[in-house]
Amino acid sequence: MCSRGSCRGSLRFDEGFAMSETVSRPFGVSIVFILLVIGGLAGIVVGVMGVIWRNDEVAAATGVISSVITIVVGLVYLLLAKGIANGSGGARFIVGLVTAVSVLAGIWAVIFLPGQRVGGLVQILFAVIILGLLYNAKAKLFFSK
Repeated sequence: MCSRGSCRGSLRFDEGFAMSETVSRPFGVSIVFILLVIGGLAGIVVGVMGVIWRNDEVAAATGVISSVITIVVGLVYLLLAKGIANGSGGARFIVGLVTAVSVLAGIWAVIFLPGQRVGGLVQILFAVIILGLLYNAKAKLFFSK
């Protein structure tokens, strides 16, 4: 029997008005979350290192701009990771879109950049795995909550 605010099983009674099913985060979505956190932290560290370690004035000007952009991208990755962990459909869409562009870039490398074919294939492989983890049936249920 349910009481105000709690219920046994996978259903819960919210504020006495509605019942909703709780859905735990699938393992594959957790993997994508971890990859986003690692990528975000790496971007921030690399960006900070680029700001700190400059060689000459010309490289310093462009290097600082590039480093700041890298830091911002790292922060965006961390925000997207938080959204993915919380089941945000918007974060899922953005990560999916960026990953789809990564597939296209990998295909470009395989076709037009002979020296980067292996890298392009690896890029395609990882991107397809991430898309599969974000858009499988369990993930769809998690993000539709």
